[in-house]
Amino acid sequence: MQLKVQGPNIWCDNMKNIVLMYCEKIGRLFPRVKCKKMERLLKSTGLEIGGEAFLGVLTIVALILSFFISLALLIHPTSRELIVPIFPIIINYVLTLFVVFLFLFSALVILTWTFNYIFSKALLLLIAEERTREMENVLADFLTLISANVRSGMPLDQAMWHAARPEFGILSKEVKWYIKQAFSGEPLDETLRELSLRFDSKLFKRTISLIRQAEQTGGEVGSVLDMTAQEVRRELTTRKEISAMLVTYEIFVLFAAVVGTPFLFSVVCKLLTILEKSFSYIPTTNQRFFGFIHPGSIIVSSQDFTLFSCFIIIITTLSSAAIISIIKHTRKTQAIKYFPFMLIAALGIFFLTGYILDSFMARFV
Repeated sequence: MQLKVQGPNIWCDNMKNIVLMYCEKIGRLFPRVKCKKMERLLKSTGLEIGGEAFLGVLTIVALILSFFISLALLIHPTSRELIVPIFPIIINYVLTLFVVFLFLFSALVILTWTFNYIFSKALLLLIAEERTREMENVLADFLTLISANVRSGMPLDQAMWHAARPEFGILSKEVKWYIKQAFSGEPLDETLRELSLRFDSKLFKRTISLIRQAEQTGGEVGSVLDMTAQEVRRELTTRKEISAMLVTYEIFVLFAAVVGTPFLFSVVCKLLTILEKSFSYIPTTNQRFFGFIHPGSIIVSSQDFTLFSCFIIIITTLSSAAIISIIKHTRKTQAIKYFPFMLIAALGIFFLTGYILDSFMARFV
């Protein structure tokens, strides 16, 4: 008989619990509403961590990163020479460095925490929506199987347990986890309510709500499940049909944002460059044509217009990615997946068009 040494595993679990406990205490400094929203989002991603603990982890990470970044900025001579002269000397140089460090640390904590929060929330939203999409694709078949089990005489909890087959993926894992709690004595209604929070899907929440009502009122659960499965199939089919009908609009928006806008801005930028070179040969004069045209000067330079074009391209691609995400997935959060590629392609076309125009016009100069 062999004995398994579980000491290191127990020690790691204890350390993990202690760290999460302190993170949760830090997370309690945030508003209760924000913690609850984050906890619901974490549940929909399948992560077993509270909202307060998660916000506490983000805060600790922000503090550590900000400390080392502030220290690096003050140690590096170039950055120190740029930052320290901004602040007046307080008593002595060492105290001034300490004040500068506190200022940098406070500013970086806010910036780092905000960036970590936005990035982590965007990542969690993508994970939650991917889980939701996978679940909704098999939900109708899952409900049909539960209905067949209920009609054969099984109670609802056993019917759900036997219907949770491996081919249903993440839905089967979540159902089995919560049905185990129902088998251990927890009320089925409470178990189903907790199960509905595991996916960020109005369709799934409405389905679970109908099942709970049918179970509480003693209705025909099998019939309710069959009708709900038909409604789920109909809704998914309608979504696919709408998405297929709007493919033309997606292509138009994609072409306008990635090809049309960068191309036109690049052409205008090169036109400004030509005008700058042409006007540089015109002698300076106070004469104006039509009362407002001054041929010897250009208010907007080509460099300024290039920066303006890049800014507009970023805004355009971000808006277009959100529009495509809403058309294709009915959710704007999926724009996170499209935006980087669209932005790279748009900026690539902008600078490539400028390079081609420069090469073409070099022959005539």
